[in-house]
Amino acid sequence: MFTRNLRRYMGNAVEKVFADPEVNREGLNFLDRLLHSAETHEAGNMLLVIVLSDNRFIEGSNIYGTELIEHVLQQPVTREQCKQLVIRTLQHESVRQEVVNVLNYIAVNQQTEDIVAQILRDTMLREDIRTNLT
Repeated sequence: MFTRNLRRYMGNAVEKVFADPEVNREGLNFLDRLLHSAETHEAGNMLLVIVLSDNRFIEGSNIYGTELIEHVLQQPVTREQCKQLVIRTLQHESVRQEVVNVLNYIAVNQQTEDIVAQILRDTMLREDIRTNLT
């Protein structure tokens, strides 16, 4: 009971202090001076260097960045925008011509022919494929 009353009293006292216009004005003045101080800038820079060098931060950032990218790529709007970008890109005549050139090169390349033949052989030798073909 005493603890609850003390918390209520302290909460009210703190609320009154923060609601005071003089306290707000002086608090803003303090923050303004602090943020314009060269020492604050130097301390912020030092802290940033330390944080960015910490392996825990680096590992956490890698995990967060990977999860963020995965999340963005799974969004329907992202997929639609990527699809539209590919369509717009392929509609450029120079891109179309290069695609034709690459496909022509692939079609007459012996190494490509060997790879495709191997894939087809491997596929045809699979039991499940043979079963479904007969």
